[in-house]
Amino acid sequence: MRIALYCRVSTYLQVEKGNSIPEQKKRLQAYCESRGWDNYDFFVDPGHSGSNLDRPALQKLIASVTNYDMVLVYKLDRLSRNQRDILYLIEDVFKANNVDFNSITENFDTSTPVGKLMLSMMGAFAELERQQINERMMMGRIASANKGRWRGGSGVPNGYIYKKGTNRLEIDPLKAPYIVQIYNLFEEGYSYSHIYEKMAEMGFKLSNPHRIRVILSNATYKGCINYAGEVYQGNHEAIISAEQFDRVQDLIKQRDI
Repeated sequence: MRIALYCRVSTYLQVEKGNSIPEQKKRLQAYCESRGWDNYDFFVDPGHSGSNLDRPALQKLIASVTNYDMVLVYKLDRLSRNQRDILYLIEDVFKANNVDFNSITENFDTSTPVGKLMLSMMGAFAELERQQINERMMMGRIASANKGRWRGGSGVPNGYIYKKGTNRLEIDPLKAPYIVQIYNLFEEGYSYSHIYEKMAEMGFKLSNPHRIRVILSNATYKGCINYAGEVYQGNHEAIISAEQFDRVQDLIKQRDI
């Protein structure tokens, strides 16, 4: 009996008791040893979401599935949290290659109609849990945006500095004056291309003229936070007054016609 032992944990569940990689490996190994199975290989995906199949170890398992007689997991949701993917893996990958599948904490026999129903139901619950996790994370981000907090990561606008862990933007004294110049020049009638060239001459180089329009349209400069298509009042200092920003938006509409 050749066994493929699959383990997975997402970043969100990295420290959840009972679901850690070491715990999954320990329980799977003990399960095999209790049945006298000593011919097994681990396939481990640490820090990968169960919402899709784009996981290195899972793809390796799929490619080599014919080398095994059974795929074993600690829980069904370790294999996937997407019902369609669960059914695809079990029916079209494992069963199609005469490979059995089992979860050591959820006993079911996929060769019977009742077993298939149970599998489908468990897959549906796993997918529901994934959707609830995503919803909670989204609500947390929206709540953070409502409080004016910068989410961190990449995408900090030119003219600002973000210090990790502060949830707040700070004005970059070296670049902020260029942002002010861009807004002033645009109100004076200069085109995106002309402003782009002037900025380059002054030492403020952007990738292309379109970046000028992006800067002119970014509400972050008037002290706001953009998230998921909505604008929230930020807790950072504005570089451009709200009045000038709004005037520029009207000018952009007129010139883009």
